[in-house]
Amino acid sequence: MKHLKFAATVISVALAGAAQAAGPTIPYEEPPVAPPPAPAPLWQGPYLGVSLGFGSGDTDFDFLGLPASAPHSISGGFVGIFGGYDWQSGRTVFGIDGSYHVSDISGETGCLGAIAVFSCQSSIDSFGALRGRIGRVMGDDQRSLIYVAGGYAFAEATADVIEIPTGLALFPDNSASLNGWTAALGFERMTGNDWVLRGEVGYTDYGATDPGEIVAHIGNPFELDMDMVTVTIGISKRF
Repeated sequence: MKHLKFAATVISVALAGAAQAAGPTIPYEEPPVAPPPAPAPLWQGPYLGVSLGFGSGDTDFDFLGLPASAPHSISGGFVGIFGGYDWQSGRTVFGIDGSYHVSDISGETGCLGAIAVFSCQSSIDSFGALRGRIGRVMGDDQRSLIYVAGGYAFAEATADVIEIPTGLALFPDNSASLNGWTAALGFERMTGNDWVLRGEVGYTDYGATDPGEIVAHIGNPFELDMDMVTVTIGISKRF
């Protein structure tokens, strides 16, 4: 019996020594979980789309060298294409875009009443723009974008004076290239598969034509000064 007690004591002392040699027990902890990678910017990259809309504005139709002018309103529809490239930093989106539209934005008014009965007419037959833009991503899903844009605008315009009794065009097919500036406020909403719906309101001032660019049949040049407000809707695909 004494031998058993002695053996038990020796074992207990040995186990205690081994525990002290091993040091304190360290509790087990789960390894940290790495955060998921940040999602790719939804609004970064190129895009291409189609658009249509309505434009309304004014034409200052001034005969140089004559005490006559024929200001009038213009309005009509247009359809075209647009595209660009965006960069995204956080919720800020900035980029460049370009557009080109064919249009039927026109108007007329009576003119030169002291000489004869005439109708002065003008139209914007095509127009486009090269712009920069900056916007803010909205919403928890980051699929809405409100933006402002502005830059260089260009257009092709035609003008004529029609003799009303005969319908004779006094100088048909007279065209002018217009150059000016444009500014716009827009909203875009990204749907599934990277399709984006766009709505935009813009203002464009084309300034005045070169007085020598269009010359009337009586040898006196006239000048066009045109501007317009446009409302545009469109759809584009991001790549």
